Amino acid sequence: MQKNRCFLLLILTLILAGCSGLQKTVPVKRFYGLDVNPGFSSQDIRGTDTAEARKSVLVRELRISPPYDSHAFVYKMGPQSYKTDFYNEFITYPTKLISEIIAEHLYASVYFSPPVSDRKQSIDYRVSGKITRLYGDFQVTASAIAVIEIRLILEEKEKERFIPVFSHTYRHDAPLDLPRPEQLSAGWSKGLEKIMIDFIDDYKDTR
Repeated sequence: MQKNRCFLLLILTLILAGCSGLQKTVPVKRFYGLDVNPGFSSQDIRGTDTAEARKSVLVRELRISPPYDSHAFVYKMGPQSYKTDFYNEFITYPTKLISEIIAEHLYASVYFSPPVSDRKQSIDYRVSGKITRLYGDFQVTASAIAVIEIRLILEEKEKERFIPVFSHTYRHDAPLDLPRPEQLSAGWSKGLEKIMIDFIDDYKDTR
C-alpha cells in the first residue's frame, strides 16, 4: 500500500511538473501615441508678430492605405513580407490620431486658425490626404527604420468652391537604434514633425 501511494505521488508530481512546463507567459498589450512637437522656425510659431491675418483651415480626417488600416503596428520583414503586431497598437485609430496632430500643428503656426464652423463661409483653406505608408522596416535588425509617408492636398476657397493649391507626398525615414515598438513610435513622431515643417514651407512658397 505504501509503495502504491509513493507511486501515485510520483505520477502526480510528474503530471503537475509537465503542466507547469506547458504554461506560457501571455504577452502584455501596449498602446502608443505620437509625441510631436512643433518644429517650426521662430517666425512661424503662433504668437510672433505678423502683418498677415491668419487663415482658417479645415483638416479633414485622412484616409489610409489598406495594408496599414489597423490599430496594430505593421512591420516590414522582407521585400514582400509584412507582419502585424496586435500586442503593440496605436492608442486610437491612426487616421484620427495623425489628422488631429496635423490640425493642432497648423493652428499653432502664425498662418492658420481653426474654423468657426464646418460651413464653407467660415473656411479659407481645406487640407485632406492619405497615409500611404506607416510601418517599421525591420528587414535588417541592425538598421531598423520608422517609415511614414503622407499625401497632403491643400485647397483654397474661391467663391463657393475649393481650388487645389498643391498636392504633395511627404515621406520621412527615421533610423532606429533597436527594432522596438517604443522606438518605432518615437521615429514616426519625428517623421510627422518633419512632414509638418515641409508642408508649412510649401505653403509659404505659394504666398
